Amino acid sequence: MHQFMNKEVFIVNLIMENIELISSHEKLEYIGLLLREVRRQYGYTQEEVAEQVKSHRNSVSRIERGENFTMKLFLDIAQLYDFPISELFSDLE
Repeated sequence: MHQFMNKEVFIVNLIMENIELISSHEKLEYIGLLLREVRRQYGYTQEEVAEQVKSHRNSVSRIERGENFTMKLFLDIAQLYDFPISELFSDLE
């Protein structure tokens, strides 16, 4: 697995600093954008991610767009990326 990169840490911090200012839908969009950026940093395609987490490319695409997705898919993708999800949710109320 990859080490979490400085750019992603910056993005997570930026989101967490502003998360209380945005709506629930926008939060999902932010998380999706973050996951897309992390995927690109790792050099994965959506198809490769889907294969690794035993899902479909369309499901990966939906989560990256902040659309309807399951928590299981989110957690599987976060684990694939070694993504510190606790940082995303620690300040959510």
